[in-house]
Amino acid sequence: MRMSTLATVAAVVIIVAFALLATVGGPGGDETPPRLTIKSAAVYVGNYSEAVLEIEPLNGTIQVSAIEIGDFYVECLFNNVISQGGVYAVKLPNASVEPGRVLAGRLILRGNISYPFAASVKRGPAPEAKPLCGG
Repeated sequence: MRMSTLATVAAVVIIVAFALLATVGGPGGDETPPRLTIKSAAVYVGNYSEAVLEIEPLNGTIQVSAIEIGDFYVECLFNNVISQGGVYAVKLPNASVEPGRVLAGRLILRGNISYPFAASVKRGPAPEAKPLCGG
């Protein structure tokens, strides 16, 4: 008799746990993946190299994990939250990149969601921009 009572209590606990998970959406919930538009992208070379992207979040705040452009990969440990649209700059390691080229890139968001873009390489100073990825 004692074993059946224990089994009944365990079954009720399991049913209630699954009902709660279904109510709140379970792990990860019904979270809408972040969406954004990259309106423009360019890499400016001069005394140092800098990638400049015009980013417009479409459904709230986004968190950038990394940016990959050409042979460069920059992890974003701070200055990585974008809550409003604007022009953002990422400092790149110095390397010889020829102006006039177009580099393929990816903006990688939290959750490993990536947005591809193409950036033209230009000579000269980068325009005024908010820092991104610690830049």
